[in-house]
Parts: sequence; structure tokens; C-alpha cells
Amino acid sequence: MRKWRLATNARSKVLRCFNNYDLCRNDVAAALHDDFMKSVKFMVEFLVKKSKVLLYQGHFDLRDSLLSTEAWVKTIKSEGLSQFLMAKREVWRVNGERAGHVQKWGDLSHVVVLGAGHLVPTDQAVSSQPKMEDWILERALFGHEEKEFVSLHFSAPSSCNDQGPTDPKKGPRPLMTS
Repeated sequence: MRKWRLATNARSKVLRCFNNYDLCRNDVAAALHDDFMKSVKFMVEFLVKKSKVLLYQGHFDLRDSLLSTEAWVKTIKSEGLSQFLMAKREVWRVNGERAGHVQKWGDLSHVVVLGAGHLVPTDQAVSSQPKMEDWILERALFGHEEKEFVSLHFSAPSSCNDQGPTDPKKGPRPLMTS
């Protein structure tokens, strides 16, 4: 019974936090204003030479559409770009349900998340966590050998602040396009 009470209290605290959370705060928008509508292509070109890069977006993203992302990715200056563009898009599943698709070659991965808009982790939390974990740990569709996604059961992210394990030598960090 004690664990049930702790879980209920924790859930209540999280809900109170979300009630006070505003996704479109003016002070955040003001701080990011100078970065708005600037290309990050040169950063992706640099990063893909040095580390793993994950580009992901929701297929309902109206701010950074799938077509515009695919267009600028085709112009990246990278040795493996032609192989990436020819790489097959693999269907990605979470809990047996289609969650999107993954296109990967070498250290560049692009994921399109079904049912998500611009804020992928908010719109599709259940599929966002395994996507990040699998990319960081190089398993399932993000691995080098495996061709099929191993379906795992995820119900929701364990913590908003949990960033998962990282490799201190490579230090993979997702580059968010959404």
C-alpha cells in the first residue's frame, strides 16, 4: 500500500507541474528569436563527420515539414550521403503498432514519427522514449546488424529529466529538428 501512495503522490506532483507549464512562453520565444529560421545544415555536416546524428520529426509537423527536411538533407555535403539517400526506409514499430519509419546509413539517421507534430516527445511520448534509447544504444533499427525492430512495451517516459545513458567517448546527442 505504501508504494501505491508514493506513486499516486508522484503522479499528482507531475500533474501540478504540467498545469503550471506553458509550451509557448514569451520569454523563451524572445531568447530564441535570433535563432529562428536559420539553417543548421552546416552543423549537421560537421556533426555527421564527428559523431552520430539523429534527425527526427513528426509527420504532422507544420513548422518543419517532412518535405522541407528531406530537401535540405539531400544537399548535405557528406561522403555517405548517396548511400543514405538510397537506404531503405524501414517501418518502425513500438508495442506492435506502427510508430513511423527510419532511414539510416552510417552515423546519420532520420526518423519520421507518426501521429506527432512539431513537439514529438509531447505528442508521442510512448514511441519517443524507445526511439531515443534505441538510437543511443544502437539497437533495433539503429543497430548495425539487425533488420527488424524488437517490439518492447513502453507506457510512458520514466522522467522528463532522464536523458538516458551516453557513451562518454562519442557523446551522442540528438539534433532535434522538431
